[in-house]
Amino acid sequence: MHGLARAPALFAHALTPAGAVLACSVAGFGFLYATIALTAEWWALALVTGFRPERLLEPDPRRAGGADLRRLAAWAALTAAATAAAGALIL
Repeated sequence: MHGLARAPALFAHALTPAGAVLACSVAGFGFLYATIALTAEWWALALVTGFRPERLLEPDPRRAGGADLRRLAAWAALTAAATAAAGALIL
Protein backbone atom coordinates (compact mmCIF):
# COMPACT_ATOMS: atom_id res chain seq x y z
CA MET A 1 0.00 0.00 0.00
CA HIS A 2 0.99 3.58 -0.46
CA GLY A 3 -0.34 7.02 0.28
CA LEU A 4 -2.42 8.12 3.21
CA ALA A 5 -3.99 4.69 3.74
CA ARG A 6 -0.67 2.99 4.53
CA ALA A 7 -0.25 3.99 8.19
CA PRO A 8 -3.81 3.16 9.33
CA ALA A 9 -3.75 -0.11 7.38
CA LEU A 10 -0.48 -1.22 8.98
CA PHE A 11 -1.75 -0.21 12.42
CA ALA A 12 -4.97 -2.19 11.96
CA HIS A 13 -3.05 -5.15 10.53
CA ALA A 14 -0.75 -5.23 13.57
CA LEU A 15 -3.61 -4.99 16.08
CA THR A 16 -5.92 -7.57 14.48
CA PRO A 17 -4.36 -10.74 16.01
CA ALA A 18 -4.00 -9.20 19.47
CA GLY A 19 -7.53 -7.80 19.31
CA ALA A 20 -8.93 -11.19 18.28
CA VAL A 21 -7.21 -12.94 21.18
CA LEU A 22 -8.41 -10.29 23.62
CA ALA A 23 -11.98 -10.35 22.29
CA CYS A 24 -12.14 -14.15 22.51
CA SER A 25 -10.74 -14.08 26.05
CA VAL A 26 -13.25 -11.47 27.20
CA ALA A 27 -16.20 -13.19 25.50
CA GLY A 28 -15.15 -16.64 26.71
CA PHE A 29 -15.02 -18.25 23.27
CA GLY A 30 -12.19 -20.38 21.99
CA PHE A 31 -9.69 -18.80 19.65
CA LEU A 32 -10.24 -21.48 16.98
CA TYR A 33 -13.47 -19.84 15.84
CA ALA A 34 -11.77 -16.46 15.46
CA THR A 35 -8.82 -18.03 13.65
CA ILE A 36 -11.14 -19.61 11.09
CA ALA A 37 -13.04 -16.36 10.56
CA LEU A 38 -9.90 -14.19 10.32
CA THR A 39 -8.20 -16.59 7.91
CA ALA A 40 -11.27 -16.66 5.68
CA GLU A 41 -11.47 -12.88 5.84
CA TRP A 42 -7.87 -12.30 4.82
CA TRP A 43 -7.94 -14.84 1.96
CA ALA A 44 -11.23 -13.46 0.68
CA LEU A 45 -9.75 -9.96 0.77
CA ALA A 46 -6.71 -11.13 -1.17
CA LEU A 47 -8.85 -12.85 -3.81
CA VAL A 48 -11.36 -10.03 -4.26
CA THR A 49 -8.78 -7.25 -4.45
CA GLY A 50 -6.04 -9.12 -6.30
CA PHE A 51 -3.62 -8.76 -3.35
CA ARG A 52 -4.10 -4.97 -3.35
CA PRO A 53 -6.39 -4.22 -0.37
CA GLU A 54 -6.69 -0.54 -1.24
CA ARG A 55 -8.88 -1.61 -4.17
CA LEU A 56 -11.66 -2.56 -1.75
CA LEU A 57 -12.79 1.05 -1.37
CA GLU A 58 -11.46 2.62 -4.56
CA PRO A 59 -14.02 4.69 -6.42
CA ASP A 60 -15.59 3.17 -9.51
CA PRO A 61 -14.15 5.03 -12.53
CA ARG A 62 -17.44 4.67 -14.41
CA ARG A 63 -19.44 6.48 -11.72
CA ALA A 64 -18.91 9.85 -10.13
CA GLY A 65 -17.80 9.49 -6.50
CA GLY A 66 -18.52 6.67 -4.12
CA ALA A 67 -16.78 3.35 -3.70
CA ASP A 68 -17.44 0.33 -5.86
CA LEU A 69 -19.68 -1.59 -3.48
CA ARG A 70 -19.60 -4.73 -5.62
CA ARG A 71 -16.08 -5.55 -4.37
CA LEU A 72 -17.15 -4.94 -0.79
CA ALA A 73 -20.22 -7.18 -1.24
CA ALA A 74 -18.11 -9.87 -2.92
CA TRP A 75 -15.64 -9.75 -0.04
CA ALA A 76 -18.40 -10.10 2.54
CA ALA A 77 -20.09 -12.97 0.67
CA LEU A 78 -16.82 -14.83 0.07
CA THR A 79 -15.81 -14.38 3.71
CA ALA A 80 -19.12 -15.78 4.95
CA ALA A 81 -18.97 -18.74 2.57
CA ALA A 82 -15.35 -19.55 3.39
CA THR A 83 -15.98 -19.25 7.14
CA ALA A 84 -18.95 -21.62 6.92
CA ALA A 85 -17.06 -24.12 4.77
CA ALA A 86 -13.91 -24.09 6.90
CA GLY A 87 -15.96 -24.28 10.08
CA ALA A 88 -17.79 -27.35 8.79
CA LEU A 89 -14.51 -29.01 7.78
CA ILE A 90 -12.53 -28.20 10.92
CA LEU A 91 -15.11 -28.25 13.65
